[in-house]
Order: sequence, then structure tokens, then C-alpha cells
Amino acid sequence: MYKKRCSYHLICKRCAVDLDGVWFDDLDEGLALSGFFAPKKMNPVGRVFWLFPELNAAAFARRLGIPQPLFAAYVNGTKKPSAARRKKIDEEFHRIGRELMKV
Repeated sequence: MYKKRCSYHLICKRCAVDLDGVWFDDLDEGLALSGFFAPKKMNPVGRVFWLFPELNAAAFARRLGIPQPLFAAYVNGTKKPSAARRKKIDEEFHRIGRELMKV
């Protein structure tokens, strides 16, 4: 039923499938995969750990004196820190930055 057109493209009698979606030539329509996957909005705390994977979230939580599971929830976005807690998190990021600059 399917013939392989190239390594990234399959074609059958009525449609073509590639890395971008499914395309129906008879209908002059297609389903782009990008329409199914909205970009994930990253929270500010999680973004720092995504940008700097060498940072350890568990060690950061210990520095803050908060439970690691709670901080993990802040990082993955399932919980949002209060304004006061967010300020402490930001201050700790800055403190680590200053310590690194002294090295």
C-alpha cells in the first residue's frame, strides 16, 4: 500500500506522509504536525534550568531550604511560587552567579 519515496517521505495512492504532516493531493489539503503541538510556554524558573542543565535543581532547593519536590514543581511549572518565594529564588540565582564570577 505504501511506497517509500525517500528516507523522510512515504507515499500511498491517496496521501503523502512526511516529517511535516500528512498531505492529501486529491483534496489539495493537509494536516501539518505543527498544528497539533503548540509551543510549550516555559516558566521563568524552569527556563533557567533548561538553559543551564549543569545546574542541579535538588541542590538549589537545599540552598533555599525548601523541599526538593516543591522546587521540582516550580521548575516543571505545576506549581507557581509566591512573589516572596520567587524573589528568594531570583536572589539565590544571583548569589550563585556572583560566587561563580569569583572563581
